[in-house]
Amino acid sequence: GLVAPVGAAEVAVPRTVLAPTPSSTNAVTPPAAPVGARTNGAGPVQPLAEFPKTLDELMRRYDKNGNGRIDRDEREAMRRDQEAITLQTYDKNRDGKLDEEEQKAMREAGAARRAEARRRQEELLRLSQPPATNLPPPKP
Repeated sequence: GLVAPVGAAEVAVPRTVLAPTPSSTNAVTPPAAPVGARTNGAGPVQPLAEFPKTLDELMRRYDKNGNGRIDRDEREAMRRDQEAITLQTYDKNRDGKLDEEEQKAMREAGAARRAEARRRQEELLRLSQPPATNLPPPKP
């Protein structure tokens, strides 16, 4: 099937072949896109799910040649996917750009994620500490 990046942010859905009808002959027609959906001429674009959360997921998805490293071409694919996910998440008016309000929402969401990560890290640190006691310290 046809899989190609669209613009800087999307991946195309494969074309489908429709059966001939009395008014057509073996037409190759892209599937119908929902109203307002983005297309690339080959059909509607399929949204990406989310960026990999672990190193193992990242390597399975992007290390196409299996050499255990993310090479230049693989990094480029990773960057495109990351940009696509960002646009899918924050480009509310679907113009392919992040305006000032959309950028603000993205920054606020990032700050909230970082604050939550700090809170979790502090909680883990607190839980890893021995419990406090009311006993005086041992005498030397």
